[in-house]
Amino acid sequence: MAAKISLLFVLCSVLFVSADSAGDCRDIFESEQCWKNTLDKFRPKDGSQLDSPSFRYFKAAPNMPRVLIYGDSISIGYTQYVQDMLAGKAIVQRIPTNGDDTFHGAEYLELCGMEKGRWDVIHFNWGLHDLKRLSKTDDGRVVPDKEKAAPANSIEAYSANLEKLIKLMKSSGAELVFAATTPAGGNAASMLDSDVRAYNEAAFAVMEKHGVRVNNLYSVIKPNLSSYQGGDGVHFKPQGSLALAAEVGWSILSVLDMADCSDIYSSRLCWTRALNAHKIHIDAPAYRYVETRPDLPRVLIYGDSISIGYTKYVQDLLEGKVIVQRIPTNGGATAGGYDKLKYAGLEQGKWDLIHFNWGLHDLKYLYKQPGGRTVLDAERGSQVSSVNEYADNLDKLVEVLKTSGAKLVFASTTPVGPGNAGRKIGDAARYNQAASQVMKKHGVSINDLYGLVKPRLSEYQLPNNVHYNEDGSRAMARQVAECIVKELEIGITKK
Repeated sequence: MAAKISLLFVLCSVLFVSADSAGDCRDIFESEQCWKNTLDKFRPKDGSQLDSPSFRYFKAAPNMPRVLIYGDSISIGYTQYVQDMLAGKAIVQRIPTNGDDTFHGAEYLELCGMEKGRWDVIHFNWGLHDLKRLSKTDDGRVVPDKEKAAPANSIEAYSANLEKLIKLMKSSGAELVFAATTPAGGNAASMLDSDVRAYNEAAFAVMEKHGVRVNNLYSVIKPNLSSYQGGDGVHFKPQGSLALAAEVGWSILSVLDMADCSDIYSSRLCWTRALNAHKIHIDAPAYRYVETRPDLPRVLIYGDSISIGYTKYVQDLLEGKVIVQRIPTNGGATAGGYDKLKYAGLEQGKWDLIHFNWGLHDLKYLYKQPGGRTVLDAERGSQVSSVNEYADNLDKLVEVLKTSGAKLVFASTTPVGPGNAGRKIGDAARYNQAASQVMKKHGVSINDLYGLVKPRLSEYQLPNNVHYNEDGSRAMARQVAECIVKELEIGITKK
């Protein structure tokens, strides 16, 4: 340990006193040359990690808030996306290395400068390097050993170190945000997720004591962990880092009193946060971010998984002509429709057209098993909404939709085919008949997707399922796109 401290002291001394052609580099962020020289000092330790775009140089601007990100390789993964998301709003810089464990924290923080007024926000994490379990082999190699080895730093030492580090960071006058340590997957060779949870709880207690905000990245990423995390069970694929970045960016803007996602479609940050909130994978094609353009008409698609299947194709067909966006989740049944519409935003003038459907989730039958699990079961279950309840709910939802001032198009509910465990053949037609009366009352157009796919149901629909293959989804997308073009009279200049 003494040798480590001595080496680090020498390193820091060199960094603080050395000068180069750009001048004095006591402030490692002062110039691009100073920043490059600092990275080079850490290159023997961090290697290719320092080639990440997260280590791009950003110069402080006197008229913009200044943010420091302190963290390990997880933060290296998301820093670049945070920098992009907050471009023009804040200068986001990071420590010039992997943050390691809490014993290294003070030296690395001081290297970045903790004088009063330098930082507006410090978003920080320690955890994975404190709780990792390593052992030494007979030949002197250090290897992962989560089964037998103890954590690098005990939970008591971790908490005590955090106390000291918070005191140091508070001396800067910056607002502090602690990022919870992200989960360890089953493939993690040197870490246990039970340790992650325990160390997070210890950290939360320290943060509460000192009045430090917590950004719970653990809970954000956990629902999609298997698809977001890489094969090593620790680090994240780009999609996972982007999902984390949205939460980091939001937490920073919240501290700066600059957070505004009243329109979830206004930025990639806001859209990604909306997907995170609904546990939707950000790489799902139907949920890709589509930027609004003031010169093009704007369409909202509201619907269930049938619409999820065709949304991406509608977007492709109308690219450059119409901005097609969708709700950041499955539309579900009419009973939950109001909250999801409110989330998408129905303020006057936002949408030129709303293409919507409710149906399959209303007519399905649910059965609660003795063990408490709810399953689809048309024989023993109860229908979510009777046809009369469906019509009443739909009537109220159309009234809400009309407040937007948008043109409205109801997409008829697609058929239930044979072999479906939770729905009955013929119900879609009955519910569509009820819906048509509601639409007639309100003067709403109908896009008859039921009539489109019914004659070719065996060709388009997946076996024993209500969902569609690619051909079926593409066929519906063509009709949806044609309907939108007709209703919006594409070709006439938007006023």
